[in-house]
Amino acid sequence: METLNSTEPHYIRCVKPNNLLKQAIFENVNIMQQLRCDTGLRARATCKQFRFRKQTKAAIQIQAQWLCHKAATYYKKLNKGSILAQCRWRGGIAKRELRKLKMAASETSAFREAKDKLEKRVEELT
Repeated sequence: METLNSTEPHYIRCVKPNNLLKQAIFENVNIMQQLRCDTGLRARATCKQFRFRKQTKAAIQIQAQWLCHKAATYYKKLNKGSILAQCRWRGGIAKRELRKLKMAASETSAFREAKDKLEKRVEELT
């Protein structure tokens, strides 16, 4: 355990078959010690990764919720803007139609007045 506590587990170690570094010679005691240490290092690294994954998952969930909220807010603003643009457009069209109707009404009233004047003159002449 002293060997494990003195190392920092951020890489995987290779198993050295013997101290002489020659082929086909295996020292079982040396290999078993290396495998035990490697297993302990992997366990420590896995614990650290689990904490990191847990924090990362929480951060990803928070970001996903924020993006969903942001998209919904954008959609609502876009929808409100399009409704407002439609209302303004229809209001402009209604104003033009009202202006045309007023002009037509004033023209008919002018024609009516002219007709009344002409009828009075015709009556005066007859």
